[in-house]
Amino acid sequence: APLMQKRVQLLVVESHEMAADCGSAAVTILGTKPGGTVGPIAMVTNSCQLVAKIGADGTSLQLTGPYYGSNAPLCCPTKPNATAVLRYVDGKWTQSPNYFKVE
Repeated sequence: APLMQKRVQLLVVESHEMAADCGSAAVTILGTKPGGTVGPIAMVTNSCQLVAKIGADGTSLQLTGPYYGSNAPLCCPTKPNATAVLRYVDGKWTQSPNYFKVE
């Protein structure tokens, strides 16, 4: 998907790590880094689940998963089906609303 600019293709990978609780999930965006190597250029993580879908405009990612407030236990998400949009704007990744951890 051309998430950063036109004619630049990126690969979006979803992963889930199992654990005794609900585990953790990540969406990793892979692209060409300086020097021509391919590697992660952004990662979004969340407890339990995180699903990515290319936005209707083709230049954003729609992220869906449970949102946990700062004191929420894993059994009880603050918002069970939160959705945020991730975009590359002015040289950085921005998320709105800010539900998940962007690295």
